[in-house]
Amino acid sequence: MTNRERALAMRAMRDNGATTVEIGEALGMTHQGVSSALRREVPAEETPKAPKQPRVRARTESMRRISKREIDAGRMAAPEADLAPYYETRPKTRGDCLNGENAARPCVWISCKHNTYLDVNEETGSIKLNFPDTPVDELTFNNCALDHADAGGLTLEAIGAIENTTRERARQIIDRALHRIVEGSHRRVHLRLLDTLAAARKVVAEVNEKRDKALLEVNKLNVALEKAEADLTAARAAVSATLA
Repeated sequence: MTNRERALAMRAMRDNGATTVEIGEALGMTHQGVSSALRREVPAEETPKAPKQPRVRARTESMRRISKREIDAGRMAAPEADLAPYYETRPKTRGDCLNGENAARPCVWISCKHNTYLDVNEETGSIKLNFPDTPVDELTFNNCALDHADAGGLTLEAIGAIENTTRERARQIIDRALHRIVEGSHRRVHLRLLDTLAAARKVVAEVNEKRDKALLEVNKLNVALEKAEADLTAARAAVSATLA
């Protein structure tokens, strides 16, 4: 029995002269609960919810080598001369994505790394099709990650819908991305410190080299000075002997 049916039953029994105690005994409630329920409004009729459609899971295609026969078949099916107009209209900058015919969404340029229709694993080369059962031009939402980044304020549910994944998986992806950003920042700081240390060591080595050269010159001067003093002493002795 729903809340609405219970509330209507209590009011019908009350209209027929039943007391709150009798109503409570009939419905398995206390008379205080019956009195409180009768003072509240009858709940609105619940609208039956539509059955939830099962989510089509993303599909991953592993990288494989394409044979020469497949390459030739692809060239025959789509000659380069026929593809040239498409290459010319392909956006090359962010401004090209926001102006002209390329501003339409969903974006059909799935080779762009900011397009959420598919993801390419740079390490394994595998391709993850986020919406394998829907052509890109039939998507009902914006599939440009840059547009969503400019808008900001997306919930985990919205991110999961864009990537065709669950809320928890979206949270895991965000946490991993933030971890990589922090780790990369720490690594860049570490590399800068190593570069600074290497430069400092180079400067110290140059200073030490100049100091060693200066000490060598000082030693040469000391030797020359000692020789000059010895010559002067010998000359004085010779002068003294001559005068004597």
